[in-house]
Amino acid sequence: MDKTNISNDVLENLSWWTLLDPDLIREDLIKSQWIKRIDGLLDTRVISPFEAVCRRILHKILLYSSDTNRYRITDSIKKLRQLVRKELIEIPHCTFVEIYSYLVKKFNATPLTWNGHKACVCLTHDVDSKEGYRFIENILDLEKRFKARSTYNFLTNWGYRIDSHLVKKILEAKFEVGLHGWTHDIALGCRDKKRIKRELGLAMKELGVRVSGFRAPAFAISKALLEVLVELGIKYDSSMKTLSCYGQAVESPYPYRYPGVDIWEIPLTIQDDRIFRDLHLSCEEGLGVIKELVERIIKVGGVVVINTHPRLIKSRYIFYEDFLAWLSEQPDILVCPTIEVIDICEQRREEFNRCLSIKK
Repeated sequence: MDKTNISNDVLENLSWWTLLDPDLIREDLIKSQWIKRIDGLLDTRVISPFEAVCRRILHKILLYSSDTNRYRITDSIKKLRQLVRKELIEIPHCTFVEIYSYLVKKFNATPLTWNGHKACVCLTHDVDSKEGYRFIENILDLEKRFKARSTYNFLTNWGYRIDSHLVKKILEAKFEVGLHGWTHDIALGCRDKKRIKRELGLAMKELGVRVSGFRAPAFAISKALLEVLVELGIKYDSSMKTLSCYGQAVESPYPYRYPGVDIWEIPLTIQDDRIFRDLHLSCEEGLGVIKELVERIIKVGGVVVINTHPRLIKSRYIFYEDFLAWLSEQPDILVCPTIEVIDICEQRREEFNRCLSIKK
């Protein structure tokens, strides 16, 4: 990599995070240890032709399977994936945490804040089964009790039918309705753009409300898929991961503008199947992991995106209740739907653009 060739997209994100001039950041990073680590880190990984074929075949099998069999098949595959598991990077050592912290300290830059809070927690739910769909109202009532508004990402043709009254109830409570897809197509990012747009268009029509956010089934995200999201008027994606044991991680707990596409990315921090299926933790142990992760991200001023599946929470209700109770007692944390994070980010970015224009 040319040491003077730092991606303008990376510079833009570092600039609005810190409100520093991109030229100042570029000059400093050219001399730094991070320059070789940031190239392509915020991009989606390229899915190989072999993996794309495997995903398409598996989706056809899942498409005609019952809810129970779908879970068994995907659960077995995910367990096999653990054979190639790698060690996680700790939050303080993520590339963009190190760079951001360094820039803030060296230049006494204005740190990110979240409506006056040090960090933000976004609770999201991927509704991927009939069983999970039927349990939504229980979770919704629990979250209302603790004043913890969240985001519900729906599939619209996967074993359950969308009830417009439920959608209305979610929105009236100031929660967010997001999109998870037409079916749980684990090969969605490998499809041609015409098919992606047709299926997501059908899904949005079925939801019957305007949505701003999306999470790809099985994180099958691609640049083509992101471009379709923009065409459909969706403002953000949350399919990339801050940390990952199995594939690419963006190493950023901060939302960013995706390189080359006019869309926001809010990286996913952790989800419940990692805790309960992969690590086989008890509710108490899982609660400890989540608390520790949140506390680490508070220290670096980022956003924690926690994804749960209502199907799994149904049998671990006490875990989620205890977590919400603990979260409600944290004064340094803003808890809000994901779209509200985007509103904060856009305001910050506008502030940066104003500062930059004044300097010029």
